[in-house]
Amino acid sequence: MANSKLISVFIFLISFNIYSSDLVVISDFDDTIKQTNVQSTTGAIFNGVFTKKAFAGMNSLFSSMDSYINGLYILSNSPNLLRFKIFKLIDKYGLEPLEVSTRNLFKDRDAFKYKYNYVVSKIEKLNSRVILIGDDVGEDPEVYAKVKKDFPNLVSEIYIHVVKHRELPEGITDYITSFDIAINEYKKERMNLNQVMILGNELTI
Repeated sequence: MANSKLISVFIFLISFNIYSSDLVVISDFDDTIKQTNVQSTTGAIFNGVFTKKAFAGMNSLFSSMDSYINGLYILSNSPNLLRFKIFKLIDKYGLEPLEVSTRNLFKDRDAFKYKYNYVVSKIEKLNSRVILIGDDVGEDPEVYAKVKKDFPNLVSEIYIHVVKHRELPEGITDYITSFDIAINEYKKERMNLNQVMILGNELTI
C-alpha cells in the first residue's frame, strides 16, 4: 500500500513537471492569425469585417504549443467594435486564448505604446517568459524588439510573419508559414517531432 502511494506521488510530480511551464504566447491577430493582407487602415477595417479565414495551420500550431505553454494571449490592433468578429474566427478555428485585447481608438491612439504596454503588463503580471508572434505590416517588429531589449531574459522567441518583406530588427525569426515556426520550435526542443510532422502533413493536404 505504501509503495502504491509513493508511486502515485511520483507520477503526479512527473506529470506536473511535464505540463507546467512559465512560458506564454502573445500573438497579433490581423496578418498573423487572420488573413487580412492589407496595409491601409480603411482596408484593414473592411477585411476585419468581411474576411473569415485564418492562415493555414495556425490553429494546429497553437494546439501543439499548448503542451508546453501556459496559455495564448491575442493582442489585436483592431478597434473594440470589431471584437465580435475576432471571436467568430476564434470559435470557427477552435482557438482558446486566455485573453483577447483590442484597442480603444480614443484611449490608445498610439498603436506602438498600446502593444508595448500590453506585452509588458503580461510579462510583469504573470512573471513569465514569452513567445511573441506578429507580422511586418505594422509595428510588431519594433514593439517586440523593444520588449526584448527591455526584458532580454524573458523573451524566448520573436516570430514575424513576412508580408511586406521589409527589414527586421536583429534577433527576430521571420516565417512564411506556421510550419516554419514549428520547425524552429523543434530546434529549440520545445516541440516534438511528431507534432511537427502532424502540422506538416496538414499543410500538404
